Amino acid sequence: MKIQVTAVSGNGGPNLDNLSIQPSDPSPPSGAVSILTPIQGLTSETTAVLALGPTLVPTPVPTLDTTSSPTPSPVSTNSQPVAVNNVIQNGAVTIEYRSGTVSGCSEAVDGTTNVCPILRTGFEKKSLAGIVITPPTSNQSIVKKLRVYTNNNFSNWDPISYKISGRNSESEPWSLISEGATGSRKARNNLGVVINSTFELGDPLIKFVEVAITNSKEYWQYQILFPTIKDNSKSWLSFGEVELPGYILQSGDVITT
Repeated sequence: MKIQVTAVSGNGGPNLDNLSIQPSDPSPPSGAVSILTPIQGLTSETTAVLALGPTLVPTPVPTLDTTSSPTPSPVSTNSQPVAVNNVIQNGAVTIEYRSGTVSGCSEAVDGTTNVCPILRTGFEKKSLAGIVITPPTSNQSIVKKLRVYTNNNFSNWDPISYKISGRNSESEPWSLISEGATGSRKARNNLGVVINSTFELGDPLIKFVEVAITNSKEYWQYQILFPTIKDNSKSWLSFGEVELPGYILQSGDVITT
């Protein structure tokens, strides 16, 4: 059905007072009615034909207004590794002698100046004397320094050279990280003193030597050998603590060290 819309002038002027809507079908359906409604802006000759039926609702035009709750930007889960004073702190320390005997020496990384003594003559060669440290977690780490704190009495037993290697599983061969001289200190430490150090600095109240290490490779397990000591004829070497300052990695860490 169509509807004819004819403008009707109330006073003959161009602005109309009412709009008369009548069905144009000669036989309008039962119940069809005339509708009068005020309208402005039509002339007396204006006629429009409207088709009844479904209309299309236009899609609203999107606006650029800022919403009160903007969608948050994606957050990266990547982070920087955390710098610590000792990547092997409280790890499991073993001394593997040539006889097959495996000894522990937890004092080496217990955070105090308690002494770790190692029998050099128990190895195939004295230059192979040292320790293996398995960290308490499965996290890999990147070593950046070596610190060795002195023992309490025998300066002739002080290590004066080192060799650090790493690997990521016990089935892998050791990979050399760094080796060289440590230097030595004549002053001694008392036993059992708690060490307060950071990644940047060793404990200034305790005697130690420090070596910077150029390394960007991550490892899980470490081997530290002390090939020579101050008096290399001696059968024993000892130290109060060993620290490997560096970065402990977590899942998703970005390595930019």
